[in-house]
Amino acid sequence: MQDSLASNDNGKVRLPFIDTAKGILIILVILGHTNIAEESIANRIIYSYHMPAFFIISGFLMAQSKKLTETKFTTFLIKKLKGIMYPYVTLSALSVSLVFIEDLVLKRGFDKFSDALFKTVTLQGYFALWFLPTLFVAEILAFITVKLMRSHKTLTKLLFIAVISALTSVAVSVLWEISPDVNVFFPSRFVLRSILSYTFVMFGFLICSKLIDWCEQINKNFAVIFSLLIFVLGCYFSIYNKRLNLSVLDIGNPALFYLFSLVNTFSFLLLLHSLPCEKLKIINYIGKNTIIIMAIHVQLIMDLAYMAVLIPQKLFAYFNLQMPDFLYYSFVVCVNLFLCMIFVFIINRYFKFVLKIPTERKNV
Repeated sequence: MQDSLASNDNGKVRLPFIDTAKGILIILVILGHTNIAEESIANRIIYSYHMPAFFIISGFLMAQSKKLTETKFTTFLIKKLKGIMYPYVTLSALSVSLVFIEDLVLKRGFDKFSDALFKTVTLQGYFALWFLPTLFVAEILAFITVKLMRSHKTLTKLLFIAVISALTSVAVSVLWEISPDVNVFFPSRFVLRSILSYTFVMFGFLICSKLIDWCEQINKNFAVIFSLLIFVLGCYFSIYNKRLNLSVLDIGNPALFYLFSLVNTFSFLLLLHSLPCEKLKIINYIGKNTIIIMAIHVQLIMDLAYMAVLIPQKLFAYFNLQMPDFLYYSFVVCVNLFLCMIFVFIINRYFKFVLKIPTERKNV
């Protein structure tokens, strides 16, 4: 996961605008998991691209590896098992433990704990952790595609991925219309979600690098204005598709789903690439620790954030005022992030084995 979403495959080069993008995206993930109205404009915009963007970024970073086509399948598989599935196991254990503690403290039985444990074991993932097994399968499929089609032209690859995207998204849409429960049932949800995510990884692999190269060849001010304009327009028109949720395969109109996922993500990345993102230290730090935040920002952490927001709410009420929604959700997100950062510090400082398999140091 960290290799996929933090650096290129050699692990030595970090791209500041990618860290910034991930930092902003994980903040949107937290905001999307608050009790903000599901049919609100903000929620529709967030869900139109925030999770597809993570997969597109993974594809972009795969394309940055000059040795990808020379890498053996077993080598790539082992690397992804260590980089994605190992953190899935350790962070799922942490997340499920927090659910257990919450159930224990609130004395409400252990139904949520049992549900979280079941979803973890069956690779459905608890809350946002569904992303990791899905990313694992998507990157493996992308690697196989790149290896098998390395002699084909980019246009041919794009047409192939477009066909896969169309067939899968239409199948998902039809199944959802027939019975939403069909898409919720595992493993159908896992398989279809992985294929959809695979197409986003491939679009990132095939298109994103070329767009970045084009962006570097034009005037930076023009790039900022152009990408910002496209992003704003994309966000505006994305509200005409219903609220999306890739985790449960609720994609609305398939054509609009792909259109705005790609347009919003690519314009978002081009905009950040054109800005001095290396100066955004806090956002970049959040982006470097996306995986930890993704695992623990829900349940107990979110409940604590809701308890904290009662303080400013009462302060507003004291003056016979109602706390604006913008301030309410901003406060919840900030408190949630603050609590997550405590875990980030502890894990990075004292429990590094949570993210990376410990290796024995060789005596020199």
